[in-house]
Amino acid sequence: MVAARVRPRHLAMEPHLRRLSTLAFAPYAALAVLAIDACGTAPAPAEALGTPDAPTTVAPGAPAVTGLDQVEDAGTKALLGEWLARRGATGRSHEVAAVSQVSNAADVLVLETTRGRACRVATLVVEVSLDDRTTNDRTVGVDCCPGEPCTRDAAGWMVQLAKRRAARDHAGLAELVGEDRGLSVKLAWVDETDTLKEDDQVVTRAQVAAGGWPDVGWDPLTMYIGCEPNEGGTTSCNVGAGGIQQTWTWHIVGDRGTLLAITEDSH
Repeated sequence: MVAARVRPRHLAMEPHLRRLSTLAFAPYAALAVLAIDACGTAPAPAEALGTPDAPTTVAPGAPAVTGLDQVEDAGTKALLGEWLARRGATGRSHEVAAVSQVSNAADVLVLETTRGRACRVATLVVEVSLDDRTTNDRTVGVDCCPGEPCTRDAAGWMVQLAKRRAARDHAGLAELVGEDRGLSVKLAWVDETDTLKEDDQVVTRAQVAAGGWPDVGWDPLTMYIGCEPNEGGTTSCNVGAGGIQQTWTWHIVGDRGTLLAITEDSH
């Protein structure tokens, strides 16, 4: 269960960005998840990312992967290693970026690079069950390899946005905000007295370029994402976990994505 979140009356600017949930790519080779719980506290050290380590061989003949040493549970590491070996046999390379282990189950954030006519990096969550010794994976989003242009879908733009936030790339974030209409942000939450609070603002491109970003984020390790087209040519990505529900609305034309609106209801 996710407890009620206490929000400030106004949107947070850059000095408060450390409170947000985000993705970090450093630099695009390792992904860190800076997750907050419902009360805005930092994650437990056990779930914090390590630094990229030397390649670890997961099976004879399989490609080397990095980050596998972050998985401390032996059973989880063995099952994940088997998954990595199967995927690696098709020519993909991998970086284990974050791990969340709870008793006999784990969620593992993995970056999977596929090189062919185009180079792409998929952000995946691998769900490991020790009870029935199974692994299931879901794709969060697919982005370009560093330095390569590509046409992204809305989930890919979500990943790209998270990269820019983690890198404190204010100019890059400003490019995602419409110059004329800005970014509409509507937040609703319950405060410590169980009173419903709402905040409805428009954040301009200039504000984002100066370091301002709304107090809203998402954690791909714990929050499922699904993107669907809307009438009128926009696409909405619905994100949720526990008592937090978000909608991120994009307008995508060719290789350009513009974030039009964010709504969040947390209770």
